[in-house]
Amino acid sequence: ADARLNLTNDAVVNASGPITVHANGTLSMDENTPVDFSLLSTTADVIFEGGELELKGGTLAISGARFVPNTGPLVFAGSDQGNVNPGLRLTDGATMDVSGALTVATDRNFGLSIFSGSRVTSASGILADVSPASDVVVSVSGEQSAWDIAGDLMVGAVGNGVLFVSSEAELTSGDAILSPQQGF
Repeated sequence: ADARLNLTNDAVVNASGPITVHANGTLSMDENTPVDFSLLSTTADVIFEGGELELKGGTLAISGARFVPNTGPLVFAGSDQGNVNPGLRLTDGATMDVSGALTVATDRNFGLSIFSGSRVTSASGILADVSPASDVVVSVSGEQSAWDIAGDLMVGAVGNGVLFVSSEAELTSGDAILSPQQGF
């Protein structure tokens, strides 16, 4: 059986139990709704077991829980509409472990926030890849907040990538490459 949870038209969902997306399932947030209105907020684990995540609008907010994507690379494509900036917000000690590359906004707009003691681990990190039209903002902020990258980090691979690390947060990576297409 196929299942789909769509958040559109000012939808707000608050979940207190685990959200599991199985092989034929999709969690989708519509790109026609501004980020301030579509919100899936959870204090429970969000687990993907072969299912899809489509964040084209709105914000997926995870507080004090685990975000468990499928094994391998994780790509947040984002939205190609200029006024829509979807995002993932991890707060209050939330964690996300990506066994492959974490790519934020391949060809569109997207924001990733790692706040208040939350941690992300990934094999590598790529911000604003593929299209010069992409705009990406990644913020790591707050004591004990961290993004641990086993390999390299590429910021502004093709598009506009901005990375903020502030307020005692940490970022660790192999090589850090800024604007590789610009020759820097």
